[in-house]
Amino acid sequence: MNFTQNEKISQVSDETLVIGIDITSETQYARAFDFRGIEVSKVFKFDSNATGFQNFLKRISDLSSLNISELNNCLMVYLEILQL
Repeated sequence: MNFTQNEKISQVSDETLVIGIDITSETQYARAFDFRGIEVSKVFKFDSNATGFQNFLKRISDLSSLNISELNNCLMVYLEILQL
């Protein structure tokens, strides 16, 4: 979907958890922020494989109201991006 910057900003609410990920070939680094940009977690790393992504999902699940099964739906998209 194509959204303008204002449309993207308007979708952010006080329940939004923003995850920033620095993607590299072997190890990813992620950090979580609330809707105001305040850090919710310190930087954490995870490997560029299925096990690493499962660890990432667990960490995000611990920080959010989503459960692992909801977050697990993201795994297929992630693995397609990595072409694993």
